[in-house]
Amino acid sequence: IYFKNDSGVVKGTQNALKDDSDVFGLNANYKLGDSLDTVVEGYGFARVTGDKNTTVNGAVSDKGDQLYVPGLRVSTNPVKGLNVQGELAWQLGRKGYVDSGAPAGGDNIRRSAMAYQLMSSYALPVLEQYKPSVNASYTHVSGDKNASVNRSAHAGPKSGETYSAWDPFNEAQGSGTIYNSLFDLTNLNVFSVGGQVTPIQDVTAAFAWTGLWADRKIG
Repeated sequence: IYFKNDSGVVKGTQNALKDDSDVFGLNANYKLGDSLDTVVEGYGFARVTGDKNTTVNGAVSDKGDQLYVPGLRVSTNPVKGLNVQGELAWQLGRKGYVDSGAPAGGDNIRRSAMAYQLMSSYALPVLEQYKPSVNASYTHVSGDKNASVNRSAHAGPKSGETYSAWDPFNEAQGSGTIYNSLFDLTNLNVFSVGGQVTPIQDVTAAFAWTGLWADRKIG
């Protein structure tokens, strides 16, 4: 896939600052054909922002931002009615970074962020005419306790040499929930449990409880 994340066009006038953001992606899905209906899925995405006057944190840098995301997902059904999935992704590249203490022209640091997710759903073998099911998930997206510290090679803590906060990218996880509107998908551990039932045809009732905890204390 390919799409233009930000074309740099304002009110019909082409922006000449070379700050366009382009996204490229590749996804491959393979069914193993085993008795568990196991599916393996691999993917890779890249978001590349132009190399001049990139706006970051409200300031301007002359260094671009590159994000590369390889990932792997596995889905399997160990017993009847139970689906289990696991997914792991890594973010690499360089982050264009600007803050009040950065060198002239901005800063640019190495990315190394991780995310993983475990999901399960189980169709209960009771009252099957109502299609009852339960589900649970755990999502981890890494944070960076020094995210606002100047990343100059000559200043800042040792842990500031790498930007480890997960970039939410173009995520839609938790779409429609209040917490998704309040928080970006970064520096979080998200645990959720829920269930659903179909009391009558074409009507589904569902509930979910979600807890969110910070991955790293900022400071």
